[in-house]
Amino acid sequence: MSRTPWSLSYLIPAERFGPVSPLVFGSFAENLHRCVYGGVYDPDSPMADASGFRTDVIAAARATGVTNVCFPGGCYAAYHHWKDGIGPTSERPSTRYRADGAWPAANDFGTDEFMTWGGEVGAEPYLCVNMGTGTPEEARDWVEYCNGEPGSRWADERVRNRHPEPYGVRYWALGNEISGEWEMGYTATPRSTSGAPATSPRR
Repeated sequence: MSRTPWSLSYLIPAERFGPVSPLVFGSFAENLHRCVYGGVYDPDSPMADASGFRTDVIAAARATGVTNVCFPGGCYAAYHHWKDGIGPTSERPSTRYRADGAWPAANDFGTDEFMTWGGEVGAEPYLCVNMGTGTPEEARDWVEYCNGEPGSRWADERVRNRHPEPYGVRYWALGNEISGEWEMGYTATPRSTSGAPATSPRR
């Protein structure tokens, strides 16, 4: 049996090679299993605050020093339509996650809830555009909702939802893992990304 040679790593604490961006200490919130519902957001939990956010999760996220959080994280991004997650929660539809329609998911934790939760955690928002079943127009409207000044359709909708000030979201992702063949909205080359929402099949 051949033996694997040793691999050594050296830590040189006194030597600096350059600054590290705080953005590398990020995370994401995927609507899968108990990450969001039953985790981040659980109004029925005795640990929940008035907004339905679990205070123990907020405390744990703060303790890790997470600097930014991507939403919606993971493969769910290709099925998430942000307009389903605004307004009164009682009027929001559910979303069927995955191409086979499995895993129905609520939209009670939407854009405004995520922005509020991120503020509690102290993490900057990093929003992921739907490049699987979404459209460029949907992405444009989301930017307007989050960052637009009052006086336009979706900015005014944000105001009606009791969030008068723009969120000022600086970081946006064009889809989730769109270079992977398993992902809705898959594109073989980066240059084809701009056309992905309009041309990806609705499996």
